[in-house]
Amino acid sequence: MTRHFVTLGMTMIGHVARMPLHILKQKFRARFGKQSDNQADVMWRTANGVSSAKCILPRTIH
Repeated sequence: MTRHFVTLGMTMIGHVARMPLHILKQKFRARFGKQSDNQADVMWRTANGVSSAKCILPRTIH
């Protein structure tokens, strides 16, 4: 996947994180086809530290 990002002009994860999601999707579509929206979304969320996982906090002992 690194090669694909370099082809798109992104050599560091910060490039992906700073790019607006809709622009990243456009770049992915142009390079990989319209089925790549989900991949662009996952890459952007990962680069920005966004997760859909539930956060379960440990119980505190009183």
